[in-house]
Amino acid sequence: MKIEDTSDAARTLQLVVHAKVYVLVGGWNKITDETVIFQFSTHAFNFDYLLHVSGINYLIHPEDIPLVTLFIKKALDNPMEYRFRIINRSGEIKTVQGLAQLVSAY
Repeated sequence: MKIEDTSDAARTLQLVVHAKVYVLVGGWNKITDETVIFQFSTHAFNFDYLLHVSGINYLIHPEDIPLVTLFIKKALDNPMEYRFRIINRSGEIKTVQGLAQLVSAY
């Protein structure tokens, strides 16, 4: 599935961390395809860190989990720029970046 690469696209992004859901609100986001395929057989991955985009759950790239946890700590108070990689079930990697504040969904 190809996600349109425009910085002004309004999408609802939900960050799911350890079964807690956050909504990224109040900013812009851009999702771009990377040329590398994630090799599940050679990397550890964690289903506790997901990004839900347009009805699809993506894994947060294992190397970017520290960036995501820092983003969670800082973006609960103020909008913050973010950039991290996500992986679909086929191993395709995308980079998601933007400006948003997190709101706890539940």
